[in-house]
Amino acid sequence: MQSLTIHFTKGTLPLYQQLYKSFTDEISSGRLKPGERLPSKRRLGEHLQISVNTVDGAYQMLAAEGYIESRPRSGFVVSPMPLSVTPVRAVPTKQKKKKLQKRQDYR
Repeated sequence: MQSLTIHFTKGTLPLYQQLYKSFTDEISSGRLKPGERLPSKRRLGEHLQISVNTVDGAYQMLAAEGYIESRPRSGFVVSPMPLSVTPVRAVPTKQKKKKLQKRQDYR
């Protein structure tokens, strides 16, 4: 990977979602090619001065949607993207709180 410029905007989306969006933009535009290795989670976290967990969250979202794939003992690489399929981006939604049902004691 030649160089990756990522800018975080304070107070908008969580960092892992901003990182995810940066990678999807790079992959969709063709700046990151299929088969190209991504930096390790630890190295990217140190470079961006963010938590490894933040990087892991973004990588897991990318992998779940097929943008990247994990290769054992090699890290993450950009997946080949079929031309006819446009990946669907995960958009977090607010979950409704479930109301707890009152338990009745029949003793």
